[in-house]
Amino acid sequence: MLNSILGTLEKSPTLWMNEKVWQLRQKGEKVIHFGFGESPFLPHKSIIEALKENAHHNEYLPSQGDLSLRENVSAFHKHFFNQQFLPEDIVIGPGSKELLFDILFAMEGDVLIPAPSWVSYAPMARLSNKKVIPLQTHFETQFKITKNLLEEDLKKAQAKGFNPKIIILTSPSNPTALLYTKKELEELSCVFRKHKLIVLSDEIYALTTFAPVIPASSARRTGGNLKSEATFCSISEFYPEGSIVTSGISKDRSCGGYRLGVALFPKELAWLKEGILKIITETFSCVSAPIQLAAVKAYDLKNEPLLKYIHNCTALHKRIQNYAYQRLKKVGILVHEPQGAFYQYPDFSPFKDILKKKGILKSQDLSQYLLEKEHVATLPSVAFLEDESSLRLRLAFVDYEGENVLNSFIKNKGLSFNIEKFIQKEASHIKEGLDKIEGFLKS
Repeated sequence: MLNSILGTLEKSPTLWMNEKVWQLRQKGEKVIHFGFGESPFLPHKSIIEALKENAHHNEYLPSQGDLSLRENVSAFHKHFFNQQFLPEDIVIGPGSKELLFDILFAMEGDVLIPAPSWVSYAPMARLSNKKVIPLQTHFETQFKITKNLLEEDLKKAQAKGFNPKIIILTSPSNPTALLYTKKELEELSCVFRKHKLIVLSDEIYALTTFAPVIPASSARRTGGNLKSEATFCSISEFYPEGSIVTSGISKDRSCGGYRLGVALFPKELAWLKEGILKIITETFSCVSAPIQLAAVKAYDLKNEPLLKYIHNCTALHKRIQNYAYQRLKKVGILVHEPQGAFYQYPDFSPFKDILKKKGILKSQDLSQYLLEKEHVATLPSVAFLEDESSLRLRLAFVDYEGENVLNSFIKNKGLSFNIEKFIQKEASHIKEGLDKIEGFLKS
């Protein structure tokens, strides 16, 4: 009696790997955990205090979300990204993941998903009875779709009888940690508009970009360059009428377990927002009151200690990411310099002959070998909608005790700061995991 759609799905690879590592560690085995992308830091103390202060709230809040929270979300996105969404355009959900699924469920048409993509996009589309149209990208183009290739893929999809109406775009990307530039998004927006595609723009990592995100208000006052080539830019800037922005507090504010996400709808898609609200009223009703009221503080632009905290967390991610990138590159692995988040997506194909001797022919083999033989947890590229013959892995460099490491980083970061010594002392799992990968390739 199980729904037949579930027969086409597996458990989320990221959650499965996280549970697998937990089980191994419970048995006393040491595992380097590069397989799960969770911020290692604690929520800022102002958010924790706000949660404590609002723990007594047991009432149902409006299904669309608490008004004071939506007001702060509106101001926050306007300040940082110059996005013109009013409180009535915003919906609060139990994580952006749930909101993405609800949007897909509410719409008709098939879904275009650039590959590699986050592991849950395709399963969510299938659960909502949508056909998935993978858009294969390439290492040479930083795994990003281009205007010309998108046009070609759309023609091919339509010739095969597909009905593409939706495209999912994410920047910075999970798994690649790379950004779309302003020029690239501007070119893509012409294709989106021409084909009347609705863009689901997953911007959960926007404030984790390594080039500073200059607040829109500050740039206007100073005449500064708001969007450099390596700074976050949203597709909603060029295609506002057809772009839905989703985000939340799990990554830059380290509140993954709080399960709070936001979706921001343009006026032109108010009909879709109303459809989402119907789904909410018949499913989860509303996000828990204490969490929403704590999130008011998480989106408070006057909460300067929190904004500084976000900056410091991102600065630490950048230093660790650059260290890992240099190590991988030096070994001869193909990898792009990360521009945000805490992932890298290295390609092991230069070692194809060495891997073949170990019985490794595809990414699943590679990931399994590293876990079983080297006790390094990774995720195979096949989990990210790539062909199984690929030899790429996603590595998440967050396996360290966040609070102590961040405090030490803030205390010691200066001109004499030595990242290698710092990682060896404060985040030894990062070094050990990279040592194991390097040794495995040389053995």
